[in-house]
Amino acid sequence: GFLIGLTLPIIVIAIEFFTNGIALSFSNLVKLHLEHPAFFLTTISPLLIGIASYYLGKNFADKTNQIQASAEEEIQKAEKILNFTQDLSSGNINAEYQLSDENDSIGGSLIKLRDYLKQNKEEEDLRRKEDQQRNWATEGLAKFAEILRQNNDDLNELSYNIISNLVNYVDAKQGGFFILNDNNENDKHFELSACYAYSRKKFLEKRIEWSEGLIGACALEKETILLLDIPSDHVTITSGLGETTPRCLLIIPLKLNDEVHGVIELASLDVFEPFQIDFMEKLAESIASTISSVKINLRTARLLRESQEQASKLSIAEEDMRRNMEELELAKEEAAKQGGLLTNFTNSVNHTLVRAEYNTDG
Repeated sequence: GFLIGLTLPIIVIAIEFFTNGIALSFSNLVKLHLEHPAFFLTTISPLLIGIASYYLGKNFADKTNQIQASAEEEIQKAEKILNFTQDLSSGNINAEYQLSDENDSIGGSLIKLRDYLKQNKEEEDLRRKEDQQRNWATEGLAKFAEILRQNNDDLNELSYNIISNLVNYVDAKQGGFFILNDNNENDKHFELSACYAYSRKKFLEKRIEWSEGLIGACALEKETILLLDIPSDHVTITSGLGETTPRCLLIIPLKLNDEVHGVIELASLDVFEPFQIDFMEKLAESIASTISSVKINLRTARLLRESQEQASKLSIAEEDMRRNMEELELAKEEAAKQGGLLTNFTNSVNHTLVRAEYNTDG
């Protein structure tokens, strides 16, 4: 703009000097400006045009830079949207997206889409987890139904099969099976019929009174007891690495129609999940039903055996009585015979004129 503006005073001054026949000199140039002040404006026109051109150019450059920055911002936004959508399409629903500004409607819509996909995935994962838990419980109930059909004539063997499979199925570390002995109403107590820990059968003799300790409390309240703060002297888990206190202790009553037949105690290094506890409570009802049936069968068998023994003893007694009666009848007949002989002999003796008695020596 300054170079373009510089040609204007040169052309004007050259025309003025040429038309008036004035020689080109510095004094004539000064004289021209003094006589015609308007030439000052022409002389400084290059500076004015240059300044104006500078501001016009700067304004144009600012506009251009602004447009370019806006274009780059849009490109970056498009790339960010593209990357975000690619992450979503690849299954990465945890991808993050920062809104460019409050007017970023596309980004807001994409975030809503991500949140919707995340919610759907969470619901799907929850449904899948619930299905897995239901299948696990169903398979477990079927497995233990088969176990309960076996050895249902031997409570000790049945108890061991139940507690060993249950410890492994719920990933506990050890467990005990307590059966209520109520043969004597005045001496009701629990007997440890089976104990299992670390894939090994434990042989322990343990008697727990009806209202003693956690087992008795569980039987009295007829409710499951879940302990997460376990006393160090209550139970320890022993392995090849030493002894440790379990993190979780679960005590479940084996009740049927509000009548307790036994108690199961499980110790674990992990906390039991609610679905596991629910499964074991349902299983406890089936176990209680089986124990009740086994007890009735055993009691019936014992009564039948006792009645058979009593019948056998009665039969033997009747046979002895019959034999004694026969012997008594024979003795009675013999006595009657001897009595008749004695009577005849006495009558004979009483009718003789002379009677003599002899001793053993004649």
